[in-house]
Amino acid sequence: MSVDIVTMEDCASNYGAFKVIGSKGDEYRVSFHGSEGPADCNCEGFRHRGNCRHIAIVWKQACLYNPQWHDGQENPPLRTFAYTENRFTATKCPKCGGPMVPVRRAV
Repeated sequence: MSVDIVTMEDCASNYGAFKVIGSKGDEYRVSFHGSEGPADCNCEGFRHRGNCRHIAIVWKQACLYNPQWHDGQENPPLRTFAYTENRFTATKCPKCGGPMVPVRRAV
């Protein structure tokens, strides 16, 4: 079985930082570091458990388009305010219209 390495494009929201308002009104920063990489949050729950509801909110409300496994979301209610990656392509995301990032994958 052979494996090819190809360049694809993911929505840059997969490399985004998001502001999420917690249940008590506090603002948290959730950062994604790639569609297959880790996410983190600056809340106490994440610090203790390594996961939190703020990350789950981003999964539900952000685009996160990835042609291999996530269809993305048109007009997502949650958009990034900054990016953890800055290698953008000229292509716009087919779902949210945001920038795209080149990604090399084995297929």
